[in-house]
Amino acid sequence: TGGPNFSNAIPLYNQTVSPSYTNQNVLLTGNITISGTLTFTNCTLRCNGNTIINVPSNASLRFINCDIAAGCDYMWNGINVDGNVQMTSSSIRDAVLALNLKNGATWQIGYSDFTSNADDISMKNTNGNNYITGTTFDHTVPLADQQYGTGGFGTTAITIGQPSTGGPELIGGINSGD
Repeated sequence: TGGPNFSNAIPLYNQTVSPSYTNQNVLLTGNITISGTLTFTNCTLRCNGNTIINVPSNASLRFINCDIAAGCDYMWNGINVDGNVQMTSSSIRDAVLALNLKNGATWQIGYSDFTSNADDISMKNTNGNNYITGTTFDHTVPLADQQYGTGGFGTTAITIGQPSTGGPELIGGINSGD
């Protein structure tokens, strides 16, 4: 019924990973911990319910032109970052908390989309040369898993790094409180 075929996807299940993947379909399940630098380029990633990606302080996770979303009817937990995360021209959907940036994390997010997440980004005690540019936060689409709310509470998407269109307040989008 359209979309990528995951019958031959690369499975990552409760493990520590550090290689790079290009032009692959990747299925993530359980607790995934990044070791060193892990780069996904032109990949489609699907995360089963309760999947969480952990990026420790000595690790880096990069997404370049990737689509990251739930692989089932349940939302996945998202990405915890104590190290570095970089997103370029990528989309992240269906997460309870898409990016949890904390404990000295560094991050660079450009020209990416956050759609149908219960919360998009939480930033606490981050450091370094961090930025978000040309990135859209869309809360107009209902959430995949209604236990986290219905979503769909905005009437337009908000783009950071572009002139304001007078859209709604970004509820549940970015929390930068300490």
